[in-house]
Amino acid sequence: MEIAEQVSLKVLKEGFYKVFTEADANELWPVMVTTLTEILQTLPSNNAPTLPTPLPTPEHPGEVNLYFPKIVEMLLKKNIKLHMEGCKTHISQSGNMSLVSPIFGGGYYGTFNTAGFFRPRRECKPEFIDQLRDIEDNGVEAAKRIGMLTGNCCVCGRTLTNEGSVEAGIGPICAGKAF
Repeated sequence: MEIAEQVSLKVLKEGFYKVFTEADANELWPVMVTTLTEILQTLPSNNAPTLPTPLPTPEHPGEVNLYFPKIVEMLLKKNIKLHMEGCKTHISQSGNMSLVSPIFGGGYYGTFNTAGFFRPRRECKPEFIDQLRDIEDNGVEAAKRIGMLTGNCCVCGRTLTNEGSVEAGIGPICAGKAF
C-alpha cells in the first residue's frame, strides 16, 4: 500500500473516532471497513486500491482484529455452530455471532462480524484463538479433529457414543446435514 493510502485511512479513522463516541466507533469501525471493501470490490480491479490488514482496536492497541471469513461463512450460510474444547460459537436471536463458554453464563470470549473479523475479549484464551485458526486453515477436518479429542460432536456438542462417530469427531445426523 502506498504511503498516501495509509495516511488517508489513518485520517479517516481518526475523524471517525472524533464524530462518534468511543463505544459506538469501536462497534462501527469494522462495519465501515467492510462497507468500503464491498464498494471497492464493485470497482474495476485495475483502479481499486487495496485496504490494509485489520487495524488495532482502540481498547487493545497492540492487538488486531482476527480474520476468520470461512468460520463466519459456516455460521451464516451453512448454519453450523462449532463446538470446540472449552468454547463454542453462538448466534443470538438478533443475529450477533460470538464465541462463548459451552456452559450457559460461563463466559463470553468475543464477537464476529459479518465480514469475518473476530474481536477477542481479555477473557479469550490463546488456545481458543488457536482452535479458530486451525478450523479457518483446515476447515471441517480440524473441527472433526477437535471433536475426536473432546468426545463431543463438533457441530451440536452432544457426547459421541457410537464408536464410528467418536473416530470421526461428528455424529451421524450432523455429518449428514452439515458437511
